[in-house]
Amino acid sequence: MNTHKSSLLARDAKAVWHPFTQHGIPSRLLTASRAEGCYIYDADSNRYTDLISSWWVSIHGHSHPAVVEAISKQAATLDHVLFAGATHEPAVQLAEVLLEMAGMTAGKVFYSDDGSTAVEVAIKMALQFHSNQGDIRERIIAFSGGYHGDTFGAMTLGRSSHFFDKFPSTALDVQFLDVPEVWEGLDDEDADNLAIAQFEEMISDGKCAAVIFEPLVQGAGGMKFHSGRLLQGVVDAAKRHGVLVIADEIMTGFRRTGKIFATDWLETSVDILCLSKGLSGGMLPLAVTLAQGYIYDAFLGETFDRALAHGHSYTGNPIACAGALASMKLVNDPQTAATCDALTATLRREFLPLGERFGQLEHARVIGGIAAIDIKPGLIEYGSSVSRSMQEFYLDRGLVLRPVGRTIYLMPPYAIDEAEIIRACEIIGESVRTFL
Repeated sequence: MNTHKSSLLARDAKAVWHPFTQHGIPSRLLTASRAEGCYIYDADSNRYTDLISSWWVSIHGHSHPAVVEAISKQAATLDHVLFAGATHEPAVQLAEVLLEMAGMTAGKVFYSDDGSTAVEVAIKMALQFHSNQGDIRERIIAFSGGYHGDTFGAMTLGRSSHFFDKFPSTALDVQFLDVPEVWEGLDDEDADNLAIAQFEEMISDGKCAAVIFEPLVQGAGGMKFHSGRLLQGVVDAAKRHGVLVIADEIMTGFRRTGKIFATDWLETSVDILCLSKGLSGGMLPLAVTLAQGYIYDAFLGETFDRALAHGHSYTGNPIACAGALASMKLVNDPQTAATCDALTATLRREFLPLGERFGQLEHARVIGGIAAIDIKPGLIEYGSSVSRSMQEFYLDRGLVLRPVGRTIYLMPPYAIDEAEIIRACEIIGESVRTFL
């Protein structure tokens, strides 16, 4: 180990508290020194293939020249301004682009900093939307097993994921809807219809303000897939009962599921859309909550008590918005669509057969650029020593790949080389033989 790397690790151990980490258990850190495309390089110049887009954010690959150029140019022009009393070109232009992409051209964009805050904004919008019209609805329905962030409101929505068992519930009244999973070879229409009927019964008393879900794929909860048919049924029922529909597309947005938004698979528009992660191309913290025009109109009035009292110091940061504009230009490029289609084909060809090759694995599934497979129950649990050992096994072979609980998944940058997917699948097979 070189001197700089050793020093960095020692200083980290002394000063840093890492996310989702049990520091009482020794674990290996990747000493990232630079990154380019789908690769991250450590302090010894070893190369690692980033198969999870660095927590699902680097959709175009690391240090994409177009995004770097946009950020650099903006930083030298206007770095930041209080957005509560000012405006600027990057924020306005980005809002216009996002509303057009989402088919919400009569709507409005509210800026925040990350996925959790985008969800918090959405929940405030939904509750106050009804309150401002004299209709007190305080219940939120979320899909069981979902995950919407780590702030307290978002934690309550994701309580059924069991990430937050140590914390008390907030004042939010949340109920959970069990939804059927789907995978290759399983698509149960009867189960979907039963869940839709259950949802309609839950909202029939007129006290539900909104339903929130991660469309088609629940990310941190274990890359659980559900059907578009289920989603459409839930949305239709919500519309019939005046329940607002909030789509948390923090992870699924910007072509992750094969379309620009996962909700593009639906026939009906949602009321509120939460976006982050790939929004800035993985360069800077940025999030948005898109609301339909009728949502915004309910907050208009001559007194402040009808306004949305929410904001962040870096709301609408010009540098982040400039980077996001460059990222969205790439998302909308037909070449990106073709690249994503090619990635889907590769994942289906190389990843899906893992379920047939290994009896220890089950429920192989692919949608867009997301591939996942489960280790059979009882063989591994979230945060177990086996899980940590598998992570280090992958790292030793040059892969940044972190199983979520008993789920092994790939969510690489779109432009990853096909050979890297093939190599990753071979190493996953090797890990199954070694640890399971």
